[in-house]
Amino acid sequence: MEPTHRGPIADKLTPSGDRLRHAADHVAGALALAPTLPEAHELLARLISGPEGGPELFPMGERTFLGTVVARAHALAAAGRPAEALMLLASAQCHEPGGHWAEVPWVLDPGCPPGSPRTT
Repeated sequence: MEPTHRGPIADKLTPSGDRLRHAADHVAGALALAPTLPEAHELLARLISGPEGGPELFPMGERTFLGTVVARAHALAAAGRPAEALMLLASAQCHEPGGHWAEVPWVLDPGCPPGSPRTT
């Protein structure tokens, strides 16, 4: 049976506001170090699927941290904007050619939905 209301534990496990932004920064950092880490993609999926989630969690500026670029790409793909997402992943690959930025199922497997949190 599905719960009909959120309790205090659920509220603590679902960050919002500053805690959400802080969690997003940690996910971006994890993706910069290990771009195919399943746990990073799972947490990213949780963050972007919430009411305050989405690509806006990972704002772009003139000089943007590589992990933020990668996280935003995955958030864009999950939001149904895979063309924009691929452009960001290509940019990350050009910036850091040795990275495995695009080695995730939604890029490698045509049958996998864009932005899928599953990793190879």
